Formats: sequence, C-alpha cells, structure tokens
Amino acid sequence: MQALNLGMINYIKPAEEIENFVYGLATQIVANSPLSIAVMKEELRLLASARTITPELFERIQGLRRVVYDSRDYQEGLNAFREKRKPRFEGK
Repeated sequence: MQALNLGMINYIKPAEEIENFVYGLATQIVANSPLSIAVMKEELRLLASARTITPELFERIQGLRRVVYDSRDYQEGLNAFREKRKPRFEGK
C-alpha cells in the first residue's frame, strides 16, 4: 500500500483480477493513436537505457514529441474532443 501512496505504482489488484484488469488497460491503450503509442514506446526504450539524460537524448525525445504534435492524429484528437466524439486515428 505504501508504494501506491508514494506513487511508485498505480494499482493494486487481487491476483484473480489481474488478467481482466490488464486486458482492460490494453483496450484503453489501443484506442489511442498508433503514432503516439509508438512514440511513447520509443521514449520509454530510450529512457530505460539511460543513466542520465544527456542534451542529445533530451533533444531526441523532444523530436519524437514534435512528430506527434505535428501529426494528423494529434489534430484529429483535438477535433474529436471539441466535437465530443470518438477520434478516428489513422497513424499519420
């Protein structure tokens, strides 16, 4: 419980609920833009292999974020939010 209170983990579930809970999270993740998911995975890969964040790594991560912010999917997400509808992501 202390790890949850400290923000080290997000959820605590009984063993018999874990599989359904994980599938539910995965369903929520795949509903997002494929492009943003790919960028997040790459950012996590880069950060996991780094002991410290160098200026070059910081710039690489910022560049990945710019790819998302400049994408059609990003604009589609904003439009869908404003129009109160489900977004139709294309991965572009």
